[in-house]
Amino acid sequence: MKFRFEYVVTFVYILLGGIWITYSDAYLESLIQEKHTLTVMQTYKGWFYVLFTGLLLFFFLKKHLKKLR
Repeated sequence: MKFRFEYVVTFVYILLGGIWITYSDAYLESLIQEKHTLTVMQTYKGWFYVLFTGLLLFFFLKKHLKKLR
């Protein structure tokens, strides 16, 4: 089964964004002395941005690839 290009790009974008959020938070926690500066809200905010921009990317790709097809 072959997936359409816009689905693959969107999935990879969201996956890489999630990995970045997870490991960047862990790395910053090891660097910052004051643990209260890194909260759970940072992670939620990061996921919101990744998902929101991922959806925008998906619809942009879908719109423009439809023109090309």
